[in-house]
Amino acid sequence: MKWQASFKGLMQRDGWLLAALAGAVMLCVMLPMFSASTPMTQEEQRYARVLSTMEGAGQVDVAIRCDKDGIPESCVVVAQGAEDALVRLRLRDAAATLLGIDTKQVAVYQRRKEGT
Repeated sequence: MKWQASFKGLMQRDGWLLAALAGAVMLCVMLPMFSASTPMTQEEQRYARVLSTMEGAGQVDVAIRCDKDGIPESCVVVAQGAEDALVRLRLRDAAATLLGIDTKQVAVYQRRKEGT
C-alpha cells in the first residue's frame, strides 16, 4: 500500500515527466516501423538498373519477396514512368521474366513525384 501512495504522489508531482519519458520510449520503439524505405539489396539494385534502362521507365526501385529458400515469390516495382500503361505492362513483363515468376506476382506502381 505504501508503494501505491508513493506512485500516486509521483504521478501527481511528476506525471508530465513520466508521460514524456513513456512517449520517448514509444517513439524509439515505433520509429523503425515508419522509416521511409529500406535499402535495396544488391540483387534488387541490379534489377532496378536493368528495368530503368527501358524506354520511358525513368528511375526505378525494386522490392523482391522470397520464400525461406530464397526463391522469388513476388515483386514490387516503383517507377517514374509507370503512369503510362504500356510502360507499366513492359516493366511487369520484364520483372516477371527476370525473376522467373508469373506476371500476376508483380505489381508496378507510379513513383511519387519529387516534393510530394
